[in-house]
Amino acid sequence: MTTASGNNAVIEIVTKGPKGDSGFPAGGITGQVLAKASNDDYDGEWITVGGTGTVTSVDLDAPTGFAVAGGPITTAGTITLSYASGYQGFTTAEASKLAGIEAGAQVNVATNLAYEVATRLLSSSTGTDVTLPLFTSTLAGLTPASGGGTTNFLRADGTWAEPPGGSGGSGTVTSVGFTAPTGFSVSGSPITTSGTITLSYAAGYQGYTSTEASKLAGIAAGAEVNVNADWNAASGDAQILNKPTLGTAAALDVGTTSSTVATGDRGLPTGGTTGQVLQKTSGTDYDADWETLTTADIYVIACSDETTALTTGTGKVTFRMPSAGTLTAVKATVTTAPVGSALIVDINEAGTTLLSTKLSIDDGEKTSSTAATPPVISDSALADDAEITIDIDQVGSGTAGAGLKVTLYVTRG
Repeated sequence: MTTASGNNAVIEIVTKGPKGDSGFPAGGITGQVLAKASNDDYDGEWITVGGTGTVTSVDLDAPTGFAVAGGPITTAGTITLSYASGYQGFTTAEASKLAGIEAGAQVNVATNLAYEVATRLLSSSTGTDVTLPLFTSTLAGLTPASGGGTTNFLRADGTWAEPPGGSGGSGTVTSVGFTAPTGFSVSGSPITTSGTITLSYAAGYQGYTSTEASKLAGIAAGAEVNVNADWNAASGDAQILNKPTLGTAAALDVGTTSSTVATGDRGLPTGGTTGQVLQKTSGTDYDADWETLTTADIYVIACSDETTALTTGTGKVTFRMPSAGTLTAVKATVTTAPVGSALIVDINEAGTTLLSTKLSIDDGEKTSSTAATPPVISDSALADDAEITIDIDQVGSGTAGAGLKVTLYVTRG
């Protein structure tokens, strides 16, 4: 007994009935098929199978962006069409928005370029990498490697070669000399092979700048060097002409008040120690006292190299104070400005901050002098040999910044 399937019907064909009977029931019409009428052997009948089509298998083929499941169907079932991973449908509004975007448009992102010398590959973090061409007779580009040496020269076709005739030229010049006008001295002349001719000022001569030439043009002919005047000189350059007649007060020293001139009183206050200077103590005439001058020290500390991107961290720089002093001001500068957020720096003495408001360089700036929030010094007293450390609390979120220097302004008493 053979079993076959098709058009959702199973047909059992009896190849031979009992006692040589063919086993086919009588009757039936064209197109009907023999089917089991019961579970009994040889109990068959002619039936009409539902459906007269010739389709035996259905599948679905979809374009890129779709996924098909459930196919092919050979009996009954459902073919499922869905979006493939990374694809989705969009609305009419989204289609209109997409149509308004220029072809090739990209989301704005920071571009990072890198160049590999050995391969001449210029890499872009957002665009297409490109290999820079070498210079040729028809193409502008990079200069090719020379291979070293001192006799090869770059030719117009982009290759290095030694000129005809070896290291020497093909010209006819055999000797070059040089002469100069008065005021100059020449050495190294003539040159018959190779060398350098040196031009220098002769003894008693020198060059001068445009500013000095302008100054000289403004001095009258016959003008003399300024000479200190001498009140008692009766002739010569030091003589003072048209001197006024002075009273007896001119022979006395200046006193302590504006209304009196006392003999021998020079108007200086008493007291003072060696090295002190006379300093005004108010806007009142003659109000002065002996004071000790203070010395201002400026310390500029490099906290990184000039090109490496800055990173946060403590103790980026550690040094010790050479002497005690008072911190009067602080400043920070960078070679490359931070982008995206401010650069924030802290200064510590023996691990404790000196600033209640930290030192900052605003987004896109290179100096703390323009910061919207200036630093505030909370501890200005610096001890002799104190350990000073500099921390970086924050860097730019887009571009970190590079080349950080911190300046301390310290007054020694």
